[in-house]
Amino acid sequence: MNAFERFRQDFQGKRVLILGLGLLGRGVEVAKIFCDIGCQVLVTDKKDEGQLRPSMDKLRNFPIRFELGTQGEELVNEAEIIIRNPAVPWTHPLLQAARRRNKSVLMDTSLFGRYFPGLTIGVTGTRGKTTTTLLIFAILSKLVDQPIILAGNATRRANLGLLKKASANSVAVMELSSWELQGWREEQLSPQIAVVTNIYPDHLNRYINMGEYQADKEAIFAFQKKTDALILNRRNPLTRAMASKAVSRIIWFSNRDLPKSWRLKIPGEHNRENAAAVLQVSRLFGLDPGAVKPIITNFPAVEHRFETLGSLKGITFINDTTSTTPTATIKALDVCPKPPILVIGGESKRLPLSELVTAVVKQCKALALLKGSGTHELKTALKKISHPPIIAEDRDFSDTVLAAADYAKEGDIVLLSPAFTSFAEFANEFERGERFRDIFTTLSKSKT
Repeated sequence: MNAFERFRQDFQGKRVLILGLGLLGRGVEVAKIFCDIGCQVLVTDKKDEGQLRPSMDKLRNFPIRFELGTQGEELVNEAEIIIRNPAVPWTHPLLQAARRRNKSVLMDTSLFGRYFPGLTIGVTGTRGKTTTTLLIFAILSKLVDQPIILAGNATRRANLGLLKKASANSVAVMELSSWELQGWREEQLSPQIAVVTNIYPDHLNRYINMGEYQADKEAIFAFQKKTDALILNRRNPLTRAMASKAVSRIIWFSNRDLPKSWRLKIPGEHNRENAAAVLQVSRLFGLDPGAVKPIITNFPAVEHRFETLGSLKGITFINDTTSTTPTATIKALDVCPKPPILVIGGESKRLPLSELVTAVVKQCKALALLKGSGTHELKTALKKISHPPIIAEDRDFSDTVLAAADYAKEGDIVLLSPAFTSFAEFANEFERGERFRDIFTTLSKSKT
């Protein structure tokens, strides 16, 4: 019996409540999987049918009951198992009700971890998770004679379906967010190889404090064995502190561990750190650094992460929509080849802004401000000092980007690196990045 069949056997016929359908497609796939294995599926989401139309349309032919908008505790009473979308906060009233009733609250990626029969490599951190995960996957896929499965957040798809092609010889390379790691903690499970790229302040709109955020990150190694490996950033104070809490073997990395002669396509010292972490993973597989080098040095920018879309009339457009924290935008400014016209703003995460303000003042040619509560915080801070000109504010996203493009001259850079969440105007940061790409594409076709 393979891994998926074991999963099917354990869950077939259960009454399953899926909490959070969402619009990214992952919730839809999870719902389909539980329907396909013979579960009675009830889906609830705080959004209404109109807002969830793209997802609802994909589930029309499935025997699913929907309760949208309002979410009463009676939904929990009906369910044997609750499957939680990572975007649903741990403190959600329905999750609290489920815990009071001793109901099982499970998540897609941690369920995958429970049933996956092979080796798991988990990557977490505040920045660099996706790049590091995809780079590990690229190296192992090319150089290791085993089935390599890309899983976790990097796929933006349901993981349970991946169990169909899993075997004891398989290796799963997984990007794991702090929210997904809450599910792994509930399973009392950690990947055999864990990588923590770095820890910086983030998600303080969802966490009470940094200690709570860091505690969720630490689930990636909390249940490792002595024979497992934990790969930590030597130069990051918060990852250094993790070493004393681990029972597994500690392997350190820093940007200095990457040979100076290795020139990367992706810019910045932070990406050299990511590559150094990847190099340490490759050593665990006994790979020759000479074979690894061309894969690392030729690895392109990941979509939405300081991704150069192209140039129009000598103006370069860079999409860095996944920079949703001040630290991430500061790093983007540090690698920008010249002071950009910065498209910045969005909803607040309750993070400190002083270092961002300093970087913006020193390193930007002009600012185009997006809508959101975080933008208001940034404007309040900028009012107190001399700053680059603000060329647009209180407009919708498209008008703001077009204002930045109109202001730019030949040789300039228009950089979308928002420093805040996308929720003022978009469902997620990827939708924001796609809109930026669409604007660039439209401008490319324009005659003016």
